Amino acid sequence: MPITSASSLRNISLQQFSANTPVSEGRSNALFIKALVSVTNSPVILNAYQTPSDGTQVDCPRIANYPDSSMARYVWEVEVSNSAPRIVTKKILSELLMADKAIRLTQVALPFGSTNQVADVWRTNAENILRRRIRLLAEDGQSLKAIVTSGVGNCSEHSKVTAALLLSEPTKSPLFRVAAEGMDHNFVLIGDQREIDSSEVVVADSWVKFPIAHTLDEGKFSPGNVLEQFAPTSKPDPRFTIDQSCFTKLPADSGGDKKAKEYLTEKRESGGVMYQYWTSSASVGRNVRTEGSPKTYSFDRFPRQQIDEMTETFNAYYEWYPKEEDDSE
Repeated sequence: MPITSASSLRNISLQQFSANTPVSEGRSNALFIKALVSVTNSPVILNAYQTPSDGTQVDCPRIANYPDSSMARYVWEVEVSNSAPRIVTKKILSELLMADKAIRLTQVALPFGSTNQVADVWRTNAENILRRRIRLLAEDGQSLKAIVTSGVGNCSEHSKVTAALLLSEPTKSPLFRVAAEGMDHNFVLIGDQREIDSSEVVVADSWVKFPIAHTLDEGKFSPGNVLEQFAPTSKPDPRFTIDQSCFTKLPADSGGDKKAKEYLTEKRESGGVMYQYWTSSASVGRNVRTEGSPKTYSFDRFPRQQIDEMTETFNAYYEWYPKEEDDSE
């Protein structure tokens, strides 16, 4: 269903949004990078390596054993960059800043996360599964208002909320909600890849656990079919602003982990695929700036609490995950 069904939503837009996790200026987040390369006891779909400034390659800890073989086919490498800041145009920087706000606010709007991300099922004790199932039974279950009120959604719903937030502001470039090529995944592009270079197209992907605004040439997903597209607009479109009263919050106590264990066991035994994606950016640690400006920006800074909680979630899941018994004498 197109996100244009959001006409009844209002009150909050990117311009009004004051993030608790502001875009960093002048440095990247070493703690986030450390988390990416040090969680070696969790089945995280991520490998990382570091190339020091002298050109030699140093292997950082890698994930070696995947308890769920269905996840192993989605492994990729994420580079920890030591490169000099990337020079971008003012337009690209402006769109990176817009994307950064939109993907972070999307995660505020959908605090129960996704039903196909292991970490979200675990940390909500499968409450997100129930909330999404109930929403989808409603006649308007795919409307933007219903999505935000439920507080949960998979990549399709995340991309709808992100696109709506971007459309709540004037846009100089067309927006596209697209499907990934070769994988069941949706995300948002700012800019038309058919007319401009991929280094000028900005990606806004809020479904991953640590969303990083980046350009298409530095991403790990390639766009496939266009699901929706929107022309540039000189004025905010009131149809795509979201009523903040629709927002929901996670309960202080998820009630343990029994329901999460039951659901994840069922998915594993039935051959269902669950995901664990940290980010869809191909690299972390690199700043950007405009020509002639000393001011730099990085988009991979996250609150320490968010990093610690996600790391603890992965570790708790891995500690529980049934291991194969060793039959050796």
